[in-house]
Amino acid sequence: VRRLSGRLERECRVGPVSDVQGMGFLLGLRTSRPASEVLAQLRARGILAGSSADPNVVRLLPPLVLEDEHVDALVAALKEMEP
Repeated sequence: VRRLSGRLERECRVGPVSDVQGMGFLLGLRTSRPASEVLAQLRARGILAGSSADPNVVRLLPPLVLEDEHVDALVAALKEMEP
């Protein structure tokens, strides 16, 4: 969890994500545009994430079986999105 959450915190600050908040696998991606738009694009790529009470935060709650390939897919999807 520590290693992969560190990767998420370091590598997910791309595309529409301006900041990463939280600890461990309970993370929020602060976005520069509505989280609903980012979520729709992630879901179109087969990546499940959630919303939060904040309209500019995408919530990540991955299972403990998360692997590097899943983080790679999330980072790649975020990089393809416009800020």
